[in-house]
Amino acid sequence: MTLLARIALKQCTTLGRQKAPAFMCIASKTTGTAQQQIDDYVARNQTRNRPTSPHLTIYTPQLTSMLSITHRGTGIWMATATSCFAFATLLRPETVDSMLAFASSLHGSMLGSAVLFEAKMTIAWPFMFHACNGLRHLIWDQAKGLGIKEVYTSGWTVLGLSTILSVLMVMMY
Repeated sequence: MTLLARIALKQCTTLGRQKAPAFMCIASKTTGTAQQQIDDYVARNQTRNRPTSPHLTIYTPQLTSMLSITHRGTGIWMATATSCFAFATLLRPETVDSMLAFASSLHGSMLGSAVLFEAKMTIAWPFMFHACNGLRHLIWDQAKGLGIKEVYTSGWTVLGLSTILSVLMVMMY
């Protein structure tokens, strides 16, 4: 790509030869480094009182966009947590039995039970939300439930169902 840009620039600036097409000359007229161009762009927008990212300040968060972001975030969180847990088990000298004994000892106090509940919910809720929202997307792939009312209803259903299922999952042990 760089080679093509250099050739186009050379053809636009070479005197005595046939000039390149106008679109090539316009596209290749850049000056300065990329950082200088970004700084110039930001400075121009600041003098015109234009926000840098208007979509963050103009639009209110919608359920659909928040669920989409949360779906991606839970996927990243589960992949990261699984990888870290697998790596940590390789480095830990204790066995799984000693880790389970520690978790069981937390049930003895109210604070320990609360900490254990939160730790379990940190694992269970992203899993259940990602699974429920994935099923919602599979239904959408069949072109069903794509109306605005149905999308919002299924979104709230996913939030409620994932919370209920994760609490049930945590209460199992």
